[in-house]
Amino acid sequence: MEKNALVVGLGIAGMASAIGLRKAGWNVTIIERSDRRRTGGYFVGLFPEGIDAAARLGVLDAIGIDARSVRDSRTWEVDAAGRRHRSAGFLDDPKRPVGVLRSDIEASLWETVDNTIDDIRFGVIPAAISFGPAGQAVTLRDTSTGGEREEEFDLIVGADGLRSTVRAHAFADHETCIQQWKSMICAFELDDQVPGYADRDALVFAEPGRAFWVFPYEDHNPTGLFIFRTDDIDTQLRIGRDAALEGAFGDVSVPEVQYGLAQARTTEFSLFDSTGIVDIPEWRRSRTILMGDAAWCLTLYSGMGATSAMLGGAVLGEWVARESDLDRALTGWEQEMRAFIRRQRLIARIKYEIFVPSNRFRAVLRSGMLRAAGRTVAPIAARNRVRNALS
Repeated sequence: MEKNALVVGLGIAGMASAIGLRKAGWNVTIIERSDRRRTGGYFVGLFPEGIDAAARLGVLDAIGIDARSVRDSRTWEVDAAGRRHRSAGFLDDPKRPVGVLRSDIEASLWETVDNTIDDIRFGVIPAAISFGPAGQAVTLRDTSTGGEREEEFDLIVGADGLRSTVRAHAFADHETCIQQWKSMICAFELDDQVPGYADRDALVFAEPGRAFWVFPYEDHNPTGLFIFRTDDIDTQLRIGRDAALEGAFGDVSVPEVQYGLAQARTTEFSLFDSTGIVDIPEWRRSRTILMGDAAWCLTLYSGMGATSAMLGGAVLGEWVARESDLDRALTGWEQEMRAFIRRQRLIARIKYEIFVPSNRFRAVLRSGMLRAAGRTVAPIAARNRVRNALS
C-alpha cells in the first residue's frame, strides 16, 4: 500500500526530506508559501556530516564542492585602525568544513526533486491541521485566491523554517520554543572582492557587539555578513536593513567595512533578520514532525544549518525505508537526530562569541586565540599552495 507524505517548505530541509522519502518509496507532495523557488545565496559551511548526507541523498556530485569551495584560503582580521593580522577563519575549523553558497545546495537538491516528485505546489500554505485515528487532515490554502481544500496524508513534515506554520498549528509549545539571541544579521553577495585583497582571501572585522565577515569562493563572488547585537529586535526589523546597518556600523571608518556597507545597500539579494534558536520538547505529534530550523534551529553561528537539514532528511528516509511501523520509524529518527543536535547546541554559544564578541574582554581573548591559530595555519596553507601548484 502506497504511503503519502506532505512536505511543507522548499528549502534545504524540505527538499532533503522529500528526496529521502521518495527514495524510500513514498509519494510526496511539496507545498511552498512563495510563488517561486528562491535563488538568492549566502555563505554556508558544509561539515563532514552534511557531505555524507548529501552523498546518501544522491546530490553530492551536483553540489560540486571540490569546484566551489576555496582551498588554502587566507583569513585576515582587520582591527579598528585598519591594520591586518593573519588569523584563523571559519574554514580552518578542525572539522574542515567546505564553504558553498546556500543557493548552490538548494539548486542541487531541486534538480533531484524536480525530476522525481510530480506534485509541487507554489503559493500554498497549511491553514489548519487536524488529527484523527485514521491519519491527519490538512487544510491547504492558495495564497493568491484564498481558496481552500482538505487533504489527508500519512505523514506531514514541517520544514518551513524558524517561524514554522506547521509548528504553530500542531504543537502546543510553539509560542515559547524560540529563544532570541538578541542579534541581527545581514548576509549578501558582493559585486567583487574587497579592494586590496586576493580573490581567495577571507576577512573579518570584529569589535564588541558588531562584526563584518567576508567569505570567498572558487566560482562565485565573495559574500559578506554583517552581525550586530541589539536589545531591540523589533525596532531593527521595523527600520529595515539600510537604516539598521548604518546605525550599527556607520561610525566605523575602516575601508573594508565601508565597502561592505556600500555593497549591502545595492545588492540584489540579502538576508536581513534576527537570530534565535528553536528548542522544543518534541519534534513529533502523532505523524506530524518538524524538520530543520522548524525543529532545532541552531542559528547561523553554529555553521550547522545546512548540514543538519540534509542529515535530517537523509536519516528520515533511511528510517522509514527499513522500519515498516511508521511510529517506530519516527521515534528512531527523532532519537538519532536529537543526539546529533544536542552536541551542536553545546558549541553554538562558543561560536557565537567567535562571530561577534559580546564584550571587550572576550573580543581580546577571541582575537588572541584566532591570531595564534592563524600563525599555525599560515605555513600549512603555504605548503598546500606549493603542492597544488606542482601537481
